[in-house]
Amino acid sequence: MLDSAIMQGVTKEKIYCKIRFLLLNANRLFIIINMKALFLVFLVACGGWSKTDTLRELSFAGVTTADWIQTRQITSDCTEMNPIIGQCGHGPIGVNTEMPLAIIGHAIISAALPGKYRHAWQYLTIGGEILAVTNNLNHGYDFTSRPLDTGNISSSSLKTPVPASR
Repeated sequence: MLDSAIMQGVTKEKIYCKIRFLLLNANRLFIIINMKALFLVFLVACGGWSKTDTLRELSFAGVTTADWIQTRQITSDCTEMNPIIGQCGHGPIGVNTEMPLAIIGHAIISAALPGKYRHAWQYLTIGGEILAVTNNLNHGYDFTSRPLDTGNISSSSLKTPVPASR
Protein backbone atom coordinates (compact mmCIF):
# COMPACT_ATOMS: atom_id res chain seq x y z
CA MET A 1 0.00 0.00 0.00
CA LEU A 2 2.85 2.37 0.86
CA ASP A 3 4.58 1.47 -2.40
CA SER A 4 1.45 2.29 -4.45
CA ALA A 5 1.13 5.65 -2.71
CA ILE A 6 4.77 6.43 -3.47
CA MET A 7 4.18 5.53 -7.12
CA GLN A 8 1.36 8.09 -7.20
CA GLY A 9 3.80 10.84 -6.19
CA VAL A 10 3.19 10.79 -2.45
CA THR A 11 6.44 10.73 -0.51
CA LYS A 12 7.06 8.73 2.63
CA GLU A 13 7.62 12.02 4.44
CA LYS A 14 4.13 13.23 3.49
CA ILE A 15 2.62 9.95 4.65
CA TYR A 16 4.47 10.10 7.98
CA CYS A 17 3.45 13.75 8.34
CA LYS A 18 -0.22 12.76 7.86
CA ILE A 19 0.14 9.94 10.39
CA ARG A 20 1.66 12.35 12.95
CA PHE A 21 -1.17 14.82 12.25
CA LEU A 22 -3.77 12.09 12.86
CA LEU A 23 -2.03 11.05 16.08
CA LEU A 24 -1.94 14.66 17.27
CA ASN A 25 -5.65 15.12 16.63
CA ALA A 26 -6.48 11.77 18.22
CA ASN A 27 -4.66 12.91 21.36
CA ARG A 28 -6.65 16.15 21.43
CA LEU A 29 -9.92 14.30 20.83
CA PHE A 30 -9.09 11.94 23.70
CA ILE A 31 -8.61 14.90 26.05
CA ILE A 32 -11.83 16.61 24.89
CA ILE A 33 -13.89 13.43 25.36
CA ASN A 34 -12.42 12.89 28.83
CA MET A 35 -13.16 16.48 29.86
CA LYS A 36 -16.78 16.21 28.69
CA ALA A 37 -17.21 12.99 30.67
CA LEU A 38 -15.67 14.62 33.74
CA PHE A 39 -17.97 17.63 33.37
CA LEU A 40 -20.95 15.26 33.53
CA VAL A 41 -19.49 13.77 36.75
CA PHE A 42 -19.38 17.29 38.22
CA LEU A 43 -22.99 17.95 37.29
CA VAL A 44 -24.20 14.73 38.91
CA ALA A 45 -21.98 14.72 42.02
CA CYS A 46 -22.14 18.40 42.89
CA GLY A 47 -25.87 19.10 42.85
CA GLY A 48 -25.91 20.78 46.29
CA TRP A 49 -22.98 23.09 45.65
CA SER A 50 -23.04 26.82 45.28
CA LYS A 51 -22.14 28.37 41.95
CA THR A 52 -18.76 29.44 43.34
CA ASP A 53 -18.02 25.86 44.51
CA THR A 54 -18.73 24.65 40.99
CA LEU A 55 -16.63 27.43 39.42
CA ARG A 56 -13.69 26.59 41.69
CA GLU A 57 -13.97 22.91 40.79
CA LEU A 58 -14.15 23.69 37.09
CA SER A 59 -11.16 26.03 37.53
CA PHE A 60 -9.20 23.16 39.07
CA ALA A 61 -10.21 20.90 36.15
CA GLY A 62 -9.16 23.60 33.65
CA VAL A 63 -5.75 24.29 35.13
CA THR A 64 -5.16 20.54 35.60
CA THR A 65 -5.98 20.06 31.91
CA ALA A 66 -3.34 22.68 31.07
CA ASP A 67 -0.88 20.73 33.27
CA TRP A 68 -2.01 17.53 31.52
CA ILE A 69 -1.18 18.94 28.08
CA GLN A 70 2.21 20.17 29.29
CA THR A 71 2.93 16.86 31.04
CA ARG A 72 2.28 14.99 27.79
CA GLN A 73 5.01 17.15 26.21
CA ILE A 74 7.33 16.61 29.15
CA THR A 75 6.89 12.82 28.99
CA SER A 76 7.52 12.88 25.23
CA ASP A 77 10.89 14.48 26.08
CA CYS A 78 11.40 11.90 28.89
CA THR A 79 11.97 14.62 31.50
CA GLU A 80 8.95 14.15 33.79
CA MET A 81 9.92 14.05 37.45
CA ASN A 82 6.63 12.68 38.85
CA PRO A 83 7.33 9.00 39.73
CA ILE A 84 3.65 8.08 39.40
CA ILE A 85 3.63 9.13 35.75
CA GLY A 86 7.22 8.09 35.03
CA GLN A 87 9.99 9.96 33.27
CA CYS A 88 8.76 8.97 29.79
CA GLY A 89 5.15 8.38 30.81
CA HIS A 90 5.62 4.67 31.50
CA GLY A 91 5.33 4.76 35.29
CA PRO A 92 2.81 2.81 37.35
CA ILE A 93 0.11 5.15 35.99
CA GLY A 94 0.56 7.02 32.72
CA VAL A 95 -0.29 10.68 32.24
CA ASN A 96 -3.58 9.92 30.44
CA THR A 97 -4.73 7.91 33.45
CA GLU A 98 -3.28 10.00 36.29
CA MET A 99 -4.68 13.36 35.21
CA PRO A 100 -8.34 12.30 34.80
CA LEU A 101 -8.10 10.38 38.08
CA ALA A 102 -6.70 13.50 39.75
CA ILE A 103 -9.62 15.58 38.48
CA ILE A 104 -12.23 13.00 39.50
CA GLY A 105 -10.54 12.39 42.87
CA HIS A 106 -10.40 16.11 43.53
CA ALA A 107 -14.13 16.44 42.82
CA ILE A 108 -14.93 13.52 45.15
CA ILE A 109 -12.83 14.97 47.97
CA SER A 110 -14.34 18.42 47.40
CA ALA A 111 -17.85 16.98 47.54
CA ALA A 112 -17.07 15.17 50.82
CA LEU A 113 -15.64 18.23 52.58
CA PRO A 114 -17.77 20.74 54.52
CA GLY A 115 -17.98 24.24 53.00
CA LYS A 116 -15.09 26.08 54.70
CA TYR A 117 -12.71 23.13 54.28
CA ARG A 118 -13.83 22.64 50.69
CA HIS A 119 -12.97 26.27 49.91
CA ALA A 120 -9.50 25.92 51.42
CA TRP A 121 -8.91 22.60 49.64
CA GLN A 122 -10.00 24.00 46.28
CA TYR A 123 -7.97 27.21 46.60
CA LEU A 124 -4.81 25.39 47.72
CA THR A 125 -4.98 22.79 44.97
CA ILE A 126 -5.79 25.35 42.28
CA GLY A 127 -2.79 27.36 43.48
CA GLY A 128 -0.58 24.25 43.36
CA GLU A 129 -1.64 23.49 39.80
CA ILE A 130 -1.07 27.12 38.76
CA LEU A 131 2.46 26.89 40.18
CA ALA A 132 3.08 23.65 38.25
CA VAL A 133 1.78 25.12 34.98
CA THR A 134 3.83 28.31 35.49
CA ASN A 135 6.94 26.24 36.23
CA ASN A 136 6.35 24.20 33.07
CA LEU A 137 5.88 27.40 31.04
CA ASN A 138 9.14 28.78 32.44
CA HIS A 139 10.87 25.64 31.16
CA GLY A 140 9.48 26.12 27.64
CA TYR A 141 6.44 23.84 27.69
CA ASP A 142 3.35 25.52 26.25
CA PHE A 143 -0.20 24.33 25.66
CA THR A 144 0.24 22.66 22.29
CA SER A 145 -0.20 18.92 22.23
CA ARG A 146 2.42 16.95 20.34
CA PRO A 147 2.55 13.32 19.36
CA LEU A 148 4.46 11.13 21.79
CA ASP A 149 7.11 10.38 19.14
CA THR A 150 9.76 13.11 19.20
CA GLY A 151 11.06 12.12 15.76
CA ASN A 152 14.57 13.23 14.88
CA ILE A 153 15.08 15.62 17.76
CA SER A 154 18.66 15.40 18.96
CA SER A 155 19.34 14.98 22.66
CA SER A 156 21.05 18.40 22.73
CA SER A 157 17.80 20.12 21.67
CA LEU A 158 15.67 18.60 24.44
CA LYS A 159 14.34 20.96 27.05
CA THR A 160 15.79 21.30 30.53
CA PRO A 161 14.32 18.73 32.95
CA VAL A 162 11.31 20.08 34.83
CA PRO A 163 10.76 19.38 38.53
CA ALA A 164 7.71 17.29 39.37
CA SER A 165 4.52 18.94 38.12
CA ARG A 166 2.57 17.73 41.10
